[in-house]
Amino acid sequence: MSRIQRIVSVHARSLIAIAVLGAHLTPARADCIGGPNPEDVIGQLVAAPYSRLERPDSDGPPTKVATQLYLESLNSVDEKGNAVDVSGYWRMSWKDQRLNFTSVEDGGCFDSLNLPLQGSGKIPLESPDVWVPDLYFSTALSESYGSNFLQVSYTGSVYVSARFKHSFKCVMDFSEMPFDRQKCTIDILSYTEDASMVELSAKDDLGIELPEAGVWLPAWKVSETGHRFHVQQYGTGENAMQWHTLKLDFTLERSSGYHIMNDVLYGILFVAMSWTGFFVARTNAPARVALSLLPVLTMLNHIRGVQSQLPRISEMTWLSAFLLVSLIYNVAAVLEYGLVSSLLSKEDARAERLRVLRALSAHLGEAYERQLTQRSTFPPLADEEEEAVDLEVEEGDPRRKVCKSLSGLHVSSLLPTQQRTVHAAMRLFDDGDGIVSRVEMRRGLRHFNIYYTAEQVTEIFATMGVEDGQGMPMSTFLKYLKSMTEPSPTLQKGFLDKPPSMQLDIAMRYGFLLSYILVLVTMVPTAASTRP
Repeated sequence: MSRIQRIVSVHARSLIAIAVLGAHLTPARADCIGGPNPEDVIGQLVAAPYSRLERPDSDGPPTKVATQLYLESLNSVDEKGNAVDVSGYWRMSWKDQRLNFTSVEDGGCFDSLNLPLQGSGKIPLESPDVWVPDLYFSTALSESYGSNFLQVSYTGSVYVSARFKHSFKCVMDFSEMPFDRQKCTIDILSYTEDASMVELSAKDDLGIELPEAGVWLPAWKVSETGHRFHVQQYGTGENAMQWHTLKLDFTLERSSGYHIMNDVLYGILFVAMSWTGFFVARTNAPARVALSLLPVLTMLNHIRGVQSQLPRISEMTWLSAFLLVSLIYNVAAVLEYGLVSSLLSKEDARAERLRVLRALSAHLGEAYERQLTQRSTFPPLADEEEEAVDLEVEEGDPRRKVCKSLSGLHVSSLLPTQQRTVHAAMRLFDDGDGIVSRVEMRRGLRHFNIYYTAEQVTEIFATMGVEDGQGMPMSTFLKYLKSMTEPSPTLQKGFLDKPPSMQLDIAMRYGFLLSYILVLVTMVPTAASTRP
């Protein structure tokens, strides 16, 4: 196809576009001013000295250009890329007195004319016939233009509308996530005409218009819009120039229901799961470990899921803080069972010491009886002072001493290891006076993993024939140690009447839950206060 044929084809398409888009054209009349052919009227308007390269009233004040965005849809919100993708219609209007023509009322053929726009779809469209301000979006990351039209009225008012689909930069603050509100700004300004040539305004005093149904996604919605003006300077030195900028603000509000149901609620449930582990028997290690570790692994997975949606930010979001606190509580349950296991090992060691002591109790009783019957004095241990009592004897007989302290028993017939075991154990029951009191009995038995209440110790003393208010003599205590008669069971035991491992579990049952509830009471109102 030759160049002339291409020109004719383009010319024909332009005429077709004018005929289709001319919604306000009146029926052609042969006697109307300017002629019945729209192309002839346009040709008359844009003939010399009109130049589309010069703005209206180029020697006068800045040309006022009103612009507006009609946001038809919110396509996507890229939290990780700090970008928002929207589509709708970009509207512009200004007045060009050079394009005045005769209206139908005054005898003309048309009240308005629709002119075609040209462009590739990737850059702002322009007219081959009339002046169009070269406005652009400085905050756009990608641009795409679709259907469009340019309309000129008989008064010289020009109106442009073009469909667009743009991605805009929107730096987000996630500190209040998932109750956050993100404010995004779209900057519109001229590329070649500074503030002395073009002055922007919001069309109909509305920079962004929304449909009645609103603009939203399942996770986001546009809640507020606004506009403001700013004179921005570009260049340095003598080349510094100022451009009039229209800033269009819109606020994105996150729908927090998803994160509440899938992150916050799950966090609470898995902390509750860790809490139930404190009611499982301490000796049931598999169940306790499962109830401790599974919530930890799950919370780590939730935290990674939230972090994967966000850029690498150094600030702590509300949701991240909540999940981290929940993770700490889950880890605390794991550490608590580790401590309980350690206490259980010590309690087992104490029980083993008691079995050893009971095996030696028969020999201890015989040794003590011999000390009472033999009228001799046993030498004290090398590392202790001699504890003895003077016995009354007949006149003329020598003074005799009998060892009355349990820790001072003569156990030279035992092996060295057994001797150390006996002396260490007896010091727990005997303070050196040879009498075991109820308090000493109760305290000493706890070192061997036997936790009796005060009532049970009193029953033991009564069973061994010790009257109220009296201490248990050494011989009686050694008999008890040999038999270890158990007292009647007690339905109610105090907190101090339980082993340390159980005390820790009981303390965690209440302290763990109450402190977590306190955290929730503190964090939830803080999040709710961020909502307007």
